[in-house]
Amino acid sequence: MNTDKTVYYLEDDWRYAHLTVQELKAQANQIGLQMNIRIVPTELEFLKTLDAIRAGDMPAADCFILDVMVQYDRPSPTSTIYQEALPPYDRCGIRCAELVLSQFPDAAVIFYSIVSAEDLPLAEFKGAVSHVIKGDNVTGLLSELRRSLQPPSASVGSD
Repeated sequence: MNTDKTVYYLEDDWRYAHLTVQELKAQANQIGLQMNIRIVPTELEFLKTLDAIRAGDMPAADCFILDVMVQYDRPSPTSTIYQEALPPYDRCGIRCAELVLSQFPDAAVIFYSIVSAEDLPLAEFKGAVSHVIKGDNVTGLLSELRRSLQPPSASVGSD
């Protein structure tokens, strides 16, 4: 019996996020993979989400899909509160991956971005983070999700 997997998806382009989730779920259902995917639209909301997961107010994560270039916040035009993101501003997903790995070491982490692997510090993560380039369809992302969500015993192959 296949249990639902909880996936948090950091993506600030809501149209792209919803299309991606729709397509992922359709393709995943065809292969019997059930996922509950929660879209997180900004780095600030992601930080709040991590706090809520730690507090038990949100489900534990099996996987985090992280865009690399994400807005820190979407403040209201009438807001009087100013919060500044930490530089580099175009690498929020990298900071989020570092936090995830320090707080939830058993969760899979996938960078899903237009940023190429060569431009990411993947070596610093020592194999704990994988990368899929955004493209016209989600087939590559689904393949990486399947690999990442396998129980450790299932990912051990025969040599």
